[in-house]
Amino acid sequence: MKKLYLFLLICIAWLPLKAQVSVSIQILPPYPRKITDYASQPQLMVIAVTNVSTKRQRIQLRGTITGDNGVILAVKPNYKSPVAIELDPGQTRSLNGNDLSKFFDYTQVKYTGITQSEFINKNGLPEGSYRFCLQAFDYDTNAVISPDEPVGCSNTFTISSLEPPTIISPMEDAQLSTTGGQIVLMQWTTPPGTSPQIMSSVRYKLRMVEVLGDRNPSNALMSATQPYFLRRRLSATPMSIMPPIRSLHRGAGMRF
Repeated sequence: MKKLYLFLLICIAWLPLKAQVSVSIQILPPYPRKITDYASQPQLMVIAVTNVSTKRQRIQLRGTITGDNGVILAVKPNYKSPVAIELDPGQTRSLNGNDLSKFFDYTQVKYTGITQSEFINKNGLPEGSYRFCLQAFDYDTNAVISPDEPVGCSNTFTISSLEPPTIISPMEDAQLSTTGGQIVLMQWTTPPGTSPQIMSSVRYKLRMVEVLGDRNPSNALMSATQPYFLRRRLSATPMSIMPPIRSLHRGAGMRF
């Protein structure tokens, strides 16, 4: 009986030390392949760190990314950011992609299933489904002060390489009238094999330019300057337009 009491006392004493900080993280679409891209799109990463203890906490966060493809990126246990996250009792701090250096440094990561060179030089994470987990440590003693996984883990997010869409309509060399009132249906394929979850976050950029004379159409598109004949950001196909949005020159072509 004494051993049982002793065991219960140890558990009761250990629990407050284990959960002094609460961490939550959410990753929002679209999902960048490179972790460093969250610095330029900070709103896609939403983090809340709360001091649930009765004393001021100096906190060090460390991140781990785990994929269903065998890829794991885990910040090394000795990693320490330049400054601690300091929270008073009951205080919550909101973080986002701008705060990436507080918990993730790709030069201080243990790589599994991928090398550091591949991660940096081959466009980030390979295709797969991932979770981003954060855990809090005492900044000064390195003691664990927040629960382990799955607490502190994000939603599952999918990284996928999408093939560029193919224009279906209008067909190449199709003749369009220069008179007003003609509706032109512009349609393109969706990336093959794309799940509905990914398609909900896919956005298209459509740009159309005039091609005069014998000019190379690709060169005309790449070198065109604003204002373009047409430019749209779209979330679906098809799109109907009614020229002239700006009048085409007779005999001119269009490239998009």
